Amino acid sequence: MNYEALENAIRSKYKAAFSSVQTAHDNAPFDPPDDAIWVRFTILQGNGQQTTLGRDRTFRTSGIIRVSIFDPAKKGTKESAELADQIADEYRSSSVGGVVYQTPVFRRIGISGGYYQSNLDIPFFSDRVVAGV
Repeated sequence: MNYEALENAIRSKYKAAFSSVQTAHDNAPFDPPDDAIWVRFTILQGNGQQTTLGRDRTFRTSGIIRVSIFDPAKKGTKESAELADQIADEYRSSSVGGVVYQTPVFRRIGISGGYYQSNLDIPFFSDRVVAGV
């Protein structure tokens, strides 16, 4: 799976499950709301590696989906924690479209620019088999 197909598969899963959540995607126009929760969805490509030897070789691409959740400052963290749980449940230990998702990690970051930020990091990988000659 090439990079574009991999990222499209990852984004499609998110958009299908969370279309009602106001979300900023990489390099797409977005105006954050002033008084509502919103999300920044970023795909961070990791290291690639060859995982098998021989005639047909398998190459693995790994990375992290970073879901940054922004809650208006000084309104508590309940809503952002609930959204993080929903997103984590959608991805946790699942495999869709050739992408394997692993155990998400939730971290509270703190107040930034009028919002309280939390990050949900979801590790993933995808394998591509290249037939030998």
